[in-house]
Amino acid sequence: MEKLDLSYIGERIKQARQNAKMTQEELGEQIGKTSRYIQAIENENKGFSLDTLIRIVRVLNLPTDAIIYPEVGIDSEADQWLRMFRLLSCRDRQILLATAKAMLKEDQ
Repeated sequence: MEKLDLSYIGERIKQARQNAKMTQEELGEQIGKTSRYIQAIENENKGFSLDTLIRIVRVLNLPTDAIIYPEVGIDSEADQWLRMFRLLSCRDRQILLATAKAMLKEDQ
């Protein structure tokens, strides 16, 4: 069986973390790891468990495809909208949805 080259994953995680305006320390705190551990993943191709990957993906609100498949764009406009939407309070989500629906009705 051919061994997979996963060396690009650390760079993808770094890119996603930076796009989320998060420091290595902040990401580490949220997944229960040190900033040094995050640095090692991002810059030194340190291996990590599936559990750690799942925690990273959840904290950064990433589709797993964006990490596993290097050809998939990591920060499309839709991904940015979805990430921001998830950060809103329930009340703010309802306001945004109502506004979007009203805007769509105007265009028809």
